[in-house]
Amino acid sequence: MSTLTHLSTYLPTTRFTLEELSEQGIIPHNDLSELLKRGFCKVPLAINQTSLDILFSTLDQLFKSDIDKERITRIIMPYSHYSFPHVYDLFGMIKERYNLPNAEGFSLKDLYCSTFLLGIKMMDLFIKQNNNKELGLIVSIEKAVHSQLIYWEGYPFVTGDAGVAAIMSGNSVGTDVLAIEVDIVSSENKLMDFSIMINIYKLIGRTLEKAGLTLSDVKLIIPNNTNSNTWIQFSKLLKVSENIFYQKGLKEFGHINNCDLLLNMNLAERSEVIKKGDIFILLSTAVGGGMGCAVCRKG
Repeated sequence: MSTLTHLSTYLPTTRFTLEELSEQGIIPHNDLSELLKRGFCKVPLAINQTSLDILFSTLDQLFKSDIDKERITRIIMPYSHYSFPHVYDLFGMIKERYNLPNAEGFSLKDLYCSTFLLGIKMMDLFIKQNNNKELGLIVSIEKAVHSQLIYWEGYPFVTGDAGVAAIMSGNSVGTDVLAIEVDIVSSENKLMDFSIMINIYKLIGRTLEKAGLTLSDVKLIIPNNTNSNTWIQFSKLLKVSENIFYQKGLKEFGHINNCDLLLNMNLAERSEVIKKGDIFILLSTAVGGGMGCAVCRKG
C-alpha cells in the first residue's frame, strides 16, 4: 500500500472574476452566463510569475519538510499543457535545486485532467516493485501561457494557474492510497454524456472492490472542478446525496486541470471535512473520456 506523506500546493493570490475576464475579451459575453450557471466564479492567474516561478514556489514549500531526499528515485510530472520552454532541462533543474541525486524523471500527458491520477498509479507501481523502499515525487504545474488556455471558446470550463506536489512512499504515515484505477472511454463530446457517467460508475465500483470496500464506507468524494451540475446528476446515478461530492474548490479557485484534486483535498483537510480514518475518493474526468478513481484513507 502506498501513502501520500507530504503535500504542497501553490495558488496565485490574484483572482479574476469571470465578468472581468469577459470585459478583457477572454470570455465571450455570450458564454458568460452559461459558465456562471456551471458554478465557476473566479480564476487564479499568476500574472507576474512564470511557470518556473510556480514550480519552485510549490517545491520550496514541500522540501521545508523533513524528507529523505536520497530515497527519492522517481519524479513524475503530469500535465495537460506544457508551459515550460523546451530548452529547459527541467528534471535536471529540480534535481540540482533540491539535491535529488538518485531521481529519474518522467512526464505524463494526454489523459488530460485525469493525468494526475495516472501519475499516482504509476508511482504506486514503482514503489511496489521496489518493495516499498523508495520515495517518489509527483508534481504538476498548470500555467495558462496564452488566453486560449484560460478559456477555449465552446468548452464548458475556464482554467487558471497553480502548482501541486506530493511525496509518495510505501507503508508510511499519511493518506493511504488503498486502490487506484484509471481508464479511458473514446468520446469526442466536450461535455459529460451519459455513457461516460456509466463508465465512471463502473470505475468507482471496480476501485472500491479492489480496496475491499463499498460506497457506504465512503465519507466524501473529491472530484475535479469541471461542472457543479455534473456531480449533482452523477449523485442520482449513484443513489447518494449530492452533498457527498466536495465542490467548495469550484467556487474558490475554479478548474486548474491536474492541480484540482490535491487543491481540493488540501482544502477539505484544512476545513476538517475529512478527518483521521475517513475513507474518501479522488475522482477525475477529462475531455475525451479519460477518467480516474483513487480510494484513500486519511491518516
